[in-house]
Amino acid sequence: MMALALAWVCACQRAGGPSSANTAPSAPPTRAGSHPASASPSPSAQEPLKLDHFYRLCTGEARGFPTKPYRGPGPHRIVLVPRIGANGSFWTSPDYRRLPAEWDIEGAASPYDIELVACMTRTDGAHISNCLYKQLGNLKLHLGHYSVVVKETSTGTEVARFEFDATARTSCPPAAFANTTLSTSATPEELAEAFRAVATATV
Repeated sequence: MMALALAWVCACQRAGGPSSANTAPSAPPTRAGSHPASASPSPSAQEPLKLDHFYRLCTGEARGFPTKPYRGPGPHRIVLVPRIGANGSFWTSPDYRRLPAEWDIEGAASPYDIELVACMTRTDGAHISNCLYKQLGNLKLHLGHYSVVVKETSTGTEVARFEFDATARTSCPPAAFANTTLSTSATPEELAEAFRAVATATV
């Protein structure tokens, strides 16, 4: 994401390395108190709620939206709002659908049915191997380390906070950017395990 030149290669070499276990919660979270947000307005009655509005809950630009509250038994719909690096920008993409169908935004009748937003920051974790590219030389491969804050979309209240490492897929990617490090991405299975507690909780 950070570099200028993209090189495509057919193969790379890697050495084995350590892995780190997920630390996502295994039990339904307790509800936390409200967090203050900036005074930036939420969508008005004249501006229908869209998927690309939800990142504002992660940046503090919105206090909440007129969505379905996080109440009752699961499953609960979650929109994933990722960013790369602690100083990166949050974004909401309609293509970022990697959770089980009953929790995903894909099955929501409208954005107003989404109860939770997951603000996900991916940074470089432990160095696990090197990837050799013909045009770029050796690039370090790290575990992708995810720091996650889950908020209720209707109030902006934080309901869970956890971290986990992406350990399931540690092979070198076929393409890389120059002058950067590489990190692994969470698989759909790892995301499902990480969000199971908040998605299936009875609140």
